[in-house]
Amino acid sequence: MTTKLLLRTAALSCALLLCFTSLAQVEFQPYCVHYDCTAVGVQSPNVTRYSSSSYPETNLEQLRQLAQKAKAKAKAGEAMCTITLNMEYDPEVYEAPFIAYIFDDVDMVGVAFDNGQGSLQGQVPQGVYDIVSCFTTEDHSQYYVIFEQQQVKNDLTLTLDPTVCTNSITVNNYGPDGELLKLGLGHYDDDGQFIVDEEGDYLHIDVDNQLGRKGLGTLYSCSVGGSGPQLDEESRTSPLGFHVNDVSDRFYFQQVRVMHSEDLTKSYVCYCGTDNLTTSVVENNPNNYVQQVYDFKYTSRGREQIGYGISDILWRISKKVAAYSSRGVSTSAAKLGEVFTHEVWANIPETNPYYPDEHFVLQLYGQDYGDVETVTFGEWVFDVVNPTAWIVGPAMRVNNGQKESINIGHHEYGNMIIPNFLYGVRYDSNILPPQLLPSPTALTYPTELSEGLINDNCPINALKVTSYVNENDNMVYLQLPTNYFVGRHGEAYCCQDGTTMTAKFRGNEIDMETFAPDGLGTYEFTVDNPIVEVDGLPGHNTTTAFLDQNQEDMNPPSLEMLHFKNAAGKVTDRFATAADGTMEFYASDFDYVYYPELWNGVYECQPVEVTVEYAPYGTEEWTELAVEEIPEYYQEPGWGYFYRGSLAGVTGQGLNGWFDLRFRLHDASGNWMDQVVSPAFRIDDQAYSSVATVGSDDAREVARYNLAGQRIDANTPGVAIIRMSDGTARKVIQ
Repeated sequence: MTTKLLLRTAALSCALLLCFTSLAQVEFQPYCVHYDCTAVGVQSPNVTRYSSSSYPETNLEQLRQLAQKAKAKAKAGEAMCTITLNMEYDPEVYEAPFIAYIFDDVDMVGVAFDNGQGSLQGQVPQGVYDIVSCFTTEDHSQYYVIFEQQQVKNDLTLTLDPTVCTNSITVNNYGPDGELLKLGLGHYDDDGQFIVDEEGDYLHIDVDNQLGRKGLGTLYSCSVGGSGPQLDEESRTSPLGFHVNDVSDRFYFQQVRVMHSEDLTKSYVCYCGTDNLTTSVVENNPNNYVQQVYDFKYTSRGREQIGYGISDILWRISKKVAAYSSRGVSTSAAKLGEVFTHEVWANIPETNPYYPDEHFVLQLYGQDYGDVETVTFGEWVFDVVNPTAWIVGPAMRVNNGQKESINIGHHEYGNMIIPNFLYGVRYDSNILPPQLLPSPTALTYPTELSEGLINDNCPINALKVTSYVNENDNMVYLQLPTNYFVGRHGEAYCCQDGTTMTAKFRGNEIDMETFAPDGLGTYEFTVDNPIVEVDGLPGHNTTTAFLDQNQEDMNPPSLEMLHFKNAAGKVTDRFATAADGTMEFYASDFDYVYYPELWNGVYECQPVEVTVEYAPYGTEEWTELAVEEIPEYYQEPGWGYFYRGSLAGVTGQGLNGWFDLRFRLHDASGNWMDQVVSPAFRIDDQAYSSVATVGSDDAREVARYNLAGQRIDANTPGVAIIRMSDGTARKVIQ
């Protein structure tokens, strides 16, 4: 059996959304536009529930049977009917679609593509279907043509004609003050220079129109975005017309807008919706806004390099699909400092009013730093900031008008399709248990109980090293993501720069970029992230994982999330006394089971042996910290086993009260993971604090960092911070 190495980063197992993008530019330069359309769903077996030991009514054997049935059905060659959609339209007015989507009662079953002859064509079995396609115009209006409950018994030819879309919907978007939110207004002078006459409420906008069906969710999504002042009063509110033919109330329309101020310090996220597609105006209720202020802390690298962009992502999360609903502008601005503050006004529901299985979750992406590139375009020369590191999250939902922080941690990091990372399944497999959505109960809390700056902590590494057998090609696949760094509040730090990985095969060091294994064996990976600074102390996360491919379970256990609470229930890692602190985390052994028939697999959760130790910062003098499993918070498949431990028994003195943690996880097959989080928590009680700047004579050096927080060798010239074994930190110049 051959082994295949797949070195992946954040794009590991990224499932397919059918995305089609075209670019458009309006006549005047100040306002730049992007445009894309997305349909949700691809053809797949219809698996109805996640299968594992925690859901006995649908176990793994039943999943195998469903997969085999789907395979047998495909081999049987079920009779197929060809659907041809001829297009009649004025090309001077409309841009024709090159795709249409075909849905049955429960899922998307087919796609009609442009056949190069002015028609869309696709095949489906006999049945009753809804068929959806969309024309657009120069002003970015969308014309949806829907064939509802179309009977297909034989080959069928229909006509796509945008003029049947006689029902027009305009969206009025109001701000918290009850006034319409507007872009700026301006004009060109006689010399062709653009003059801003009136500043707007925002400068950047992304708008996402979604056509959906009750019981199924979004069928088709079109988005338009841009920035800059407008030339006329009417276009300042960006109505973005939506047009549709007569259909029943089985269908609904919803729009999400994300708007940013010019300096990227404020944004509005607004939702509107209706299932009456004959209405003329849809508008949001300004009384439903909530305000949330986020304070992002830069890393040491972020303070030194230019750039801070901001993106608001409104996720749609359901048991069927998890995808971004609207994307904010990620324009970079020159911003240097300790903290970047972003204010969000959110007018969003907890769930889709027309499809309650779909949850709305708001999340921020903040650029930590970027590289500056000089770009020449004709006579123009300008600098572009390329984002290279992002702080993602935390996430928030609005529950009955109340703000809640929810932790989707490593689920979302770097990926628009959440279930792939978390569950290891195709996003359209219908197997996500609804009780996991949008976040485990233990990691959901009112936002006012979140204390401290975002990114002002040493993250855990939610590393999943996945090894599995594909019997179809007699291969063993090894997938290794390397940067699942998740902070106390669910924020993820997305950066490869500075993170290092070393690997061993059968005990010998290897270069993973060139390594070609000669068969099965044991692997050991060490991932080190030294780009951490907490309270001025250099920190790091160092994670080592071991797996044995000779075992049936060839996947190491993993740490999923770590956070702390004080006696008042606030999420924080700084405590007045040791007795004031409680540690909580998820840890599990996720065994990846691959199904060739599904071209994917699922993570089956197995028990894990957990040991937690603490030590004064930098000393590596470890003492075991008692933790216990809390069964009521068990959340398979995504999070697994939940543990809790009190800090009341902590002893010793840490530098300025800071202590490190070490997690040691072992499974029944001999696979394991060790993880050091330094620093992890602080106790302000003076009895726990060492403020010495010079250590004892017999103290040894533990680690050495440059001022960017990167671990360096002892002979590296320049200024360095040295962590000593007695908990002190020393600054040296050499």
